[in-house]
Amino acid sequence: MEVISAGSWQRDRIQKKALYESAGGAEYWLIDPDAETIEVFTLAKGGYQLHPKATGKVVVKSKLLAGFKMNFVELTV
Repeated sequence: MEVISAGSWQRDRIQKKALYESAGGAEYWLIDPDAETIEVFTLAKGGYQLHPKATGKVVVKSKLLAGFKMNFVELTV
């Protein structure tokens, strides 16, 4: 799980995502405080596919960790 901060957009969204993808990381969660989004990428056929993308109170769930879920509002409380 990565949280994008000032100056880390390219590193988190492109470089780290590619690194985890090439290493076979089953999931990659990307939290963007400015856009108030959570994106979950899952590995399929050797590449990441956007599983869900959520904003606000919309809940995203992990395919890897049974029962793990969250929404953006919970992160800001």
